[in-house]
Amino acid sequence: MPNKNQKSKKKASWPASTHVGTTAKRIPSKLPAVVHSDFSLINLDKRSILFLITLLVIYIVLSLFKIHSSSIGCLDLNFNMEPKGILWGTPRLVRQDEWLISTPELIGQYQAGFPLSNPSLGEGNVPAILGFPIKDFTMLLRPNLWPYFVFDVETAFALSWNFNIFIFIATSFMVFMLLTRNNFWISCFGAIFIFLSSPVQWWSYTLSGLMIPLNLIFIALAYVLYSKNYKAISLAGLLLLVASFSFIVNLYPPWQVPLFYLYFFLLAGYVVKEANFKVTREKLWLRAGVVSTVLIITAAFLFHQYGLVKHSYEVLANTIYPGKRSTNGGGLVKGKFFSEFFGLFMGEFKHPQKLVNICEASNFIMFFPVIFLGMGYRYIREKKIDRQQMLLSILLIVFLIWIFLGFIPILSKVTLMSFSPSFRTLPVVGLANCFLLTLWLGSKKSTPNRKYPKADTILLSIITLGLTIFITIRTNNALDKYFSTGQLLFVCIFFTLVYLLVLYKDIKYAKLIAGLLIIGISMRNMNVNPITSGLSAALENAIVTATKAIYDKEPYARWAVFGNPQFTSFLKINGINVFNGVKHVPPIKDMRVLDSTGRNDSIYNRYAYIAFTNFIDWRDSLYFRLLPTNVDYYTIYMDACSPRLKALGVKYVLFTYQPQEFEIRCMSFVSSAGSTYIYKRKDE
Repeated sequence: MPNKNQKSKKKASWPASTHVGTTAKRIPSKLPAVVHSDFSLINLDKRSILFLITLLVIYIVLSLFKIHSSSIGCLDLNFNMEPKGILWGTPRLVRQDEWLISTPELIGQYQAGFPLSNPSLGEGNVPAILGFPIKDFTMLLRPNLWPYFVFDVETAFALSWNFNIFIFIATSFMVFMLLTRNNFWISCFGAIFIFLSSPVQWWSYTLSGLMIPLNLIFIALAYVLYSKNYKAISLAGLLLLVASFSFIVNLYPPWQVPLFYLYFFLLAGYVVKEANFKVTREKLWLRAGVVSTVLIITAAFLFHQYGLVKHSYEVLANTIYPGKRSTNGGGLVKGKFFSEFFGLFMGEFKHPQKLVNICEASNFIMFFPVIFLGMGYRYIREKKIDRQQMLLSILLIVFLIWIFLGFIPILSKVTLMSFSPSFRTLPVVGLANCFLLTLWLGSKKSTPNRKYPKADTILLSIITLGLTIFITIRTNNALDKYFSTGQLLFVCIFFTLVYLLVLYKDIKYAKLIAGLLIIGISMRNMNVNPITSGLSAALENAIVTATKAIYDKEPYARWAVFGNPQFTSFLKINGINVFNGVKHVPPIKDMRVLDSTGRNDSIYNRYAYIAFTNFIDWRDSLYFRLLPTNVDYYTIYMDACSPRLKALGVKYVLFTYQPQEFEIRCMSFVSSAGSTYIYKRKDE
């Protein structure tokens, strides 16, 4: 027997596995220690790195070749010319807000040298409101706008435009990696599914542009809370600063408010599921210091930003339209909620009249009904509930109450949901539904060998079939039976199959087939936006070329357009100061020159398209007329030779038709381009 004082020698035993995030990795016994990376909240293995690098390379290469998916080609198409620069697809006329308004204005802001105030856009510092590049230090926190200060306008536009595509997919992927504890394929599915969904595509990535900073905030907060690495926490703080400022100043409350709640509940669910407060307490002074520093710097930047936009916001808040919008929710158009079930059969010029246009008709495919069924069944059978999914489900239910029933007025105001009418909240409800679907598919079996009893399987299948039939028939009836019997039958069969695959996700290959079918039906949206090279449709237009020659000689001259106000976009492309056209903030001071008594204030005190029509009488009369069918379009009837235009500094007049001699009696001809004629006032 060995001596009791003799030390027995034992081989050092190493754990069979260790966890990096949640991914188990076997550690060979010959290793001297367990290796752990503090950057591993997101498990950047070879697949993940390859995926992210591929996105980055495609983003850079396409952008440097000036390739994007804007519908700017409609500037040619709308005026019966062959659209330039189209490599694939069709420019969408329905995206008029993009190709006729925002893109020409953005190009013009570049051409004008990034002014803080641009009268062509409205009164005050409108570029700061619209999120355009300006000469101000706040641009340090707007990475999507950095290219405009470095590259030519076409390359900069491509880099900025594609930012909302590739950076969105990358950041969404990383958010899902955190939420699903590094399930690579489910994270890819979630990011791509949301990107391909109709609201993201038909609204020209506006929604994804708002989600990018929220994605970054989520990632940054996860690292601030749970990373053990000083560098990771510090970098997360910098990311949090940039993303927070970007989200707040990119002001569009109808989407921002519900999006804030969505990400708040996602973060709460993530924290509840991780429940790793021991790690959070470590280096607490550093975590608190980083968050405090971010809050102080963000507040300083926001205070400066407020000084820039205060006047313009005050004017906007007191307009007739949009004015101080306020809603108590409810009133969603019947048939709109599940309309995306029929998305395969809708298009730009093919949709139910009730849904207004294809952009308004677009929606996310709703999966939450069958997920609620699956969650309920799991709880009844096993008395178990996924707290992360439950929190998101609670938010979904609250959102459903908002869009269908509404809140009491005080609750609407306190929650700020009063800024988000039900039809604008709906896409965010769809997003919450997409996050819930991804979490559901990414969750593991609570009981590994659990099988569904035959009776339960039959009952659940019957309920699912009945649910799908009810949804499709009720939706079609609400839309005045727009879709045919054959289309109705296809939708019932297809979504019953997909719903069943989602419900029975734990059956072998069910998850894979469901994912392929969902991505497959979403692929139709790949042809929504065209593939376009450069901005030749804007920069090489004959009107743009003709007016640029004048602008280069007299950059400070003011213009007016008589006739079709859409032609003001061609002047804005050059950075020209044009009096009429779209005004995001009403030019109240200028209008007082035309209407000194202010009796027409209810017409022009609004966001609107301003048109000029030549009206001549001996009294130099002037009339304002609001288009009866449109709250954002009014016409000013006045003499193009009126001294009031001279008082406003208008030097050049562009007619979109051949003017008669008496209309141009005070002007001299300068040049013509296509069907437009440019004149210069002689009294200048």
